[in-house]
Amino acid sequence: MFSTLIEKIEEHATYGPALKNAAAEQRPMVLNFHRHQGNDRFCVSICTVELSPIKVLVSEKDALEELVHIEGMAESEEDYGPLCAAFSNALCEHYDLEQPFELYFNGEPRPIED
Repeated sequence: MFSTLIEKIEEHATYGPALKNAAAEQRPMVLNFHRHQGNDRFCVSICTVELSPIKVLVSEKDALEELVHIEGMAESEEDYGPLCAAFSNALCEHYDLEQPFELYFNGEPRPIED
């Protein structure tokens, strides 16, 4: 289901190399499901977690570095769990990642509820 999307990411001049390098380094990664103000559809960003000894002082959490941004990937908040779980599995399989993606909703960690 996601093979065409992953292929397009790999063909992109900046997204492809950025994701491939992060995967090769087995860096911790995040799928950030979010919506931009004034937009009805949800986007998904593939990010790395910037582990730093100095946390972002305001939030006390590690910063995210966006590698890939996919616009308009979902229509509703209900798509969050199924879409992110399936996309994470496809990316992990394709890039042979040792750890699954952490899932974020609007920039904040949010586990998928069963």
